[in-house]
Amino acid sequence: MAKRVTIEMVAKEAGVSRGTVDRVINQRPHVKEDQYARVMEAIQKLGYEPKRQQAAALGIRIGQRKVCRLGVVLPSRNPWYMDEIRRGIRDGQAQLADYSVEVITEQCSASPYPEEVVGIIDSLLEKGASGIVLCAMECEPVAAKINALSARGIPVVTFDTDIQSKRLLFMGKDIVRSGRVAGNLMAKYLLPGGRILIGMGNREIRSSLDNAEAFMDAMKSSGFPEESFEIIETYNDYMLTYRKVRKAMEDTGSISGIYMAHHSLTGCMDAIRAADCEKHPLVIYGDMNERVIRYLKTGELMYCVTPNPYMMGYRPLILLKEYVMDHKIPEEKKLFTPTEIICRENAI
Repeated sequence: MAKRVTIEMVAKEAGVSRGTVDRVINQRPHVKEDQYARVMEAIQKLGYEPKRQQAAALGIRIGQRKVCRLGVVLPSRNPWYMDEIRRGIRDGQAQLADYSVEVITEQCSASPYPEEVVGIIDSLLEKGASGIVLCAMECEPVAAKINALSARGIPVVTFDTDIQSKRLLFMGKDIVRSGRVAGNLMAKYLLPGGRILIGMGNREIRSSLDNAEAFMDAMKSSGFPEESFEIIETYNDYMLTYRKVRKAMEDTGSISGIYMAHHSLTGCMDAIRAADCEKHPLVIYGDMNERVIRYLKTGELMYCVTPNPYMMGYRPLILLKEYVMDHKIPEEKKLFTPTEIICRENAI
């Protein structure tokens, strides 16, 4: 596959700066006549194809580019979170339209079986996808599918949940950083000595355990002893979360802080209300949705430490396009979105 002609290549051929080429193709002023002529000559000689609107303004006829199709697999969970990801996908798609890139998005169920994910990937490949952006649960069949695609030269970018495989790269939440941010926040409001409850998905999921351990490490650095912490496994289930949080509060009666690293926040909040404690514990949550915004605004939730879901939709498409069309290999195998701190004052 021939390498795509870039602005840098045009600038070198014309003997001008990259900025001069940029001014020419965008019809901006302050370009000398001889420089303009050399740039236009280099564009014609190298076969550089600007965006369609730029080409029309310059009077350049560009050939019909071969369409590049990229497939996206999205689960249907957490409407607010996924809406932000879709917004990023739409903006990425709009930016890539000038490069003849089509984005095909398929949705799977909230907790899909592996064969459902594999089937959707196959469907996208049948539609001509040259690369896949994938959000799915980590499991052996999906990892095997990614490895098989890699062997065929079809790159896969995972986001939100990493899948240990030969994927091109992963983009998502920095689990360790998020845990440490939550721990440092809580340590600023509480004094050592109180009980701290940590709600995690389950210990078998490495990322869930890493997040909880990072939270505890940050608080220990601020003087909170090991015996301060009590971990409950919620398995992201409302009733299980409700029962365990309420039992912990009724058994100890001195829980001063709760870090809900995973769902269900609603089960936790309902348990706090039912326990009817004299003092409401300080609660920090590790995800974002519509209910979180409501709890932030009522003051029941102090902080939400969340990744930027918009970037998970936008950035993987740009990186995948650069790899497929421009042969640009990503410098990193893991990219993290900014870790954002949401409170009552900046909750939308």
